[in-house]
Amino acid sequence: MDFSEAAQVGLQKAIDIASKNNSEIHLINIVNPPSKSKESELSHAINELKESEEKLSELIHKIDSRGVTIRPEIKLADFEKGILKYLDKNHIDLIVVGINGAHTIGDLFCLEGHGKCIKVNCPVEVVKQNAN
Repeated sequence: MDFSEAAQVGLQKAIDIASKNNSEIHLINIVNPPSKSKESELSHAINELKESEEKLSELIHKIDSRGVTIRPEIKLADFEKGILKYLDKNHIDLIVVGINGAHTIGDLFCLEGHGKCIKVNCPVEVVKQNAN
C-alpha cells in the first residue's frame, strides 16, 4: 500500500475477493531503510514511518471492509527482501495491486537499474485505477 488512489482501488478489489472467499487481507506498506552512512536519511525514514502509520490508521478507519479482516503492517525493509519475507512468513495466496494508466506491474516488481525482477510464488491480480 502506497496510499495512492490506484492502491486504494486495488484494496477495494482485494476486499471484493476476500469477502467472496472468506479470506483476510494483509495490507503492507514497506518503507526503505536508511543507509548506514547517512544520518539525514535516518530522520527521513523515521518521519516516513510515522506518516505511513497515520495514513494506514486513517485508511483502515474510513474504508468499508464489509466485515473482512484487514491486517495492516508497516515494514522497514528493502522492498524486494521485505515483500518476499512477508509473503513467505504469512503464506500469502494472492497479491492484489492497483495501478494507474501510466504504470505497469513491471514498475512494481522490476527493480529499476538492477536489471532483475522480483519473483513471487503466488498469483498477482492487477487492477487498473480507471477500469470500469
